[in-house]
Amino acid sequence: RPLLPDLESRLAVSHRPGEITKVDLVVVPAEISFAHGTGVLLTRMLEEAGPYVAFRAFNHYSGRNDATPLADFVLPYRPNWSRQQISSYVAHRLCHYEVGYIVAAAAEKAAGSGTITLDGGVVEAAKAATGAPLAVYVMDDNCLFSDGLKHHELAELVGCADALFAISSELRTAYQDRFRRKFWVVPPLVKDSLLRSAPSASWERRSGGGIEAVMLGNVWHTDWLRGLADTIAGSGVRLTWLPSNEPGGPGAAGLTVEELAAVGITVRTGASTSEQIAAAEAAAFVVVPTGTFKEQGHALAIAKLSLPSRMPFVMATSNTPLLVVGHPMSGA
Repeated sequence: RPLLPDLESRLAVSHRPGEITKVDLVVVPAEISFAHGTGVLLTRMLEEAGPYVAFRAFNHYSGRNDATPLADFVLPYRPNWSRQQISSYVAHRLCHYEVGYIVAAAAEKAAGSGTITLDGGVVEAAKAATGAPLAVYVMDDNCLFSDGLKHHELAELVGCADALFAISSELRTAYQDRFRRKFWVVPPLVKDSLLRSAPSASWERRSGGGIEAVMLGNVWHTDWLRGLADTIAGSGVRLTWLPSNEPGGPGAAGLTVEELAAVGITVRTGASTSEQIAAAEAAAFVVVPTGTFKEQGHALAIAKLSLPSRMPFVMATSNTPLLVVGHPMSGA
């Protein structure tokens, strides 16, 4: 994939003494935000990193990052851009930086759009322009069970990576079998300061009370939530949901607070990290809904291959038992 003929000379002119900042480059689909699992994990990974800049394609969560990149470039909507135009755009944005390494996380493409993150040459152009080593971290499948990326698009990215990582052993195995490259497992991380140093107290039923359970984070398919409601109906379990997003928003299964209350799920929005930990500690168990493998597309990919970041979070911070509701062969 040739760069623009004058690209190298323009980079050389731009790299004037005293104007170059040493950074790393992170390429992501959307904001690095606590509103979704990918954002939570990346925030944890980047908290102790050196200075970095971010490229992303979308504003899914009000345009707010919970991480602190030196620069946050939102790629413009350009459905007809050629590889040369993409290379020129990327090189122009990076001409004042000396990039140490590139991390490309997840993979997503807007339907009918040229605004893309990992395919279409954005990451490849960054590597060609900077010469920096590239690590690709696959947190969700967008190729095997979901149609976010075509096989040849992801194969091109995998082929130019210097290191490949997957969020779960299931995802690692599936991608190694398909792309014939070695992947390493990097599970969701938990901040050091949140790790428990002593056992949590055993749960005890309050006098005359029922069983109290909690659910943390997003639910990515309405059927998962409805299936969970059917499971707990008449069981004596009271379930409180602490979502990352407002119900009805992205990753909130498209149900309103009123609809959720009607099926026995109480929603408590806006909970802080410390409040989530306290709620998990006080609960009999933490519910992790997943799919039944009857879904299609992205929901099926998440159910089969992804490891929900809430699981190591609960294990590390409260050690409360986890109850997975869904297919026994799911990633969860």
